[in-house]
Amino acid sequence: MKKGYKNSVLHELYKNYFIKLHASEKGLEYTSTKLANTDVLKRFHITKKNHILDAGCGDGLFIESALKRGFFCEGFDSNEDFIQICRKKGITVKYADLSNKLPYKDETFDGIYCSNVFEHLTQPEFALYELMRILKKDGLLIISVPEKDNELFYDDWTHIKSFNKLTFKNLTMCFDIKNYCVYERHFPVLVKYWKNPIVKIFNTIVKKGILAKIFTYIVEKIIKIRRHDLIFEVRK
Repeated sequence: MKKGYKNSVLHELYKNYFIKLHASEKGLEYTSTKLANTDVLKRFHITKKNHILDAGCGDGLFIESALKRGFFCEGFDSNEDFIQICRKKGITVKYADLSNKLPYKDETFDGIYCSNVFEHLTQPEFALYELMRILKKDGLLIISVPEKDNELFYDDWTHIKSFNKLTFKNLTMCFDIKNYCVYERHFPVLVKYWKNPIVKIFNTIVKKGILAKIFTYIVEKIIKIRRHDLIFEVRK
C-alpha cells in the first residue's frame, strides 16, 4: 500500500464534506453563526489592541466578524483547504492541530474562541491545556460545543465526544481552574429550516431575546428537534 494513502483519501473526503457543508449556509441573511459571533465578541469586552485567536477557524467567518469590528484577530485550522480560503480573504491563519502542541508562545492571546472543535477530539484535556498555555493572564477562553442532549449532535458522524455541564466541571479538575462558568446557548435561528418562508419571517422579526427563546421553543416542539450548544468560559 502506498505510504500516506489513508491520509490522502481522508483529506479528499473531508474536503468534500466540509466545503459542501459550509457552502450550504452561504447566502443566509441571518444565521445562528452570525448571532453566535456577535455575542462572543461582546463577551470578550475587548479593545482593538487586544489579540484574539480563533482556534479551529474553518473558513474564517468569526475572524471576518472580528476584523469588521476593528479587532486584531487571527486563527488556525488543521484543514489545508480552509487555510487557503482564509488566506485568499487576507486573513492571518496558521496550520495547527489541537492534538499537538500549538505554534504559539506562552500567554500570547487576550482572548481565544474555540467553536465546534472539542466534540471532534479524543483528548480534549490536552487541547484545553494548550489553549490555557497560550492565553494571557486575565484572558478569556470561550469554548462552544453541541450539548449531549442536542438532537442534531449525531447527524455529524465526525462527532466523537459529547459534553454536558458535568463533563466540563470534571475537566477543570485536571487544572487549577476556578473562575469558569458553563451555560446553554439556544439558537433562535434554525439554519436547517431557514428557507421555509414562515421560519424566515419570524426569525427576522424576533432575532433574539425573550421572543426568540419562545419562538425557538415552539418550533422545536413542532419539529421535535432541539438544537443548542454548551458554552464553557474560563477566565485565566
